[in-house]
Amino acid sequence: MEEMNSKHEVHADELYMRSAFETDDLMMSYYLLLNNILNPKMGVLECSEQEVLRVLERKLRQIIDLLQRLDDAPWKHCVEDVNRICGTHMVLGTEKDSDKFRLNHRIGRHLAFMAELAAGRPQIKQLLSIFHCHKDNVRYLLEKC
Repeated sequence: MEEMNSKHEVHADELYMRSAFETDDLMMSYYLLLNNILNPKMGVLECSEQEVLRVLERKLRQIIDLLQRLDDAPWKHCVEDVNRICGTHMVLGTEKDSDKFRLNHRIGRHLAFMAELAAGRPQIKQLLSIFHCHKDNVRYLLEKC
């Protein structure tokens, strides 16, 4: 049921994204500017609008792929596994206590980072939805070219 709701929300976002532009020309201008922001080196090249949109679509796909990997990661299990493995090593390891303390501190920082990423999953999902909408809009413009 939750999956259906998220698909519905994405669809609603898509409709909003397209309706946010008064004309297709304004949408095109926006995405050409977005490409300049995401791909600043392209600004010096002379490319057709279609070429620019293809590059932008590729960049949006890369961003979506990264966000999807972050969203799909089993964060809860990652933190638990690292904690269990490192805890066992700390108890059974033959290192000096000072080395164990330093290692424990470094592991703690990594676990805290993983926990922060896990806590950001709602924002990752929101960004995924937004970037999917942008990618769909770029595809729409490419089909019109």
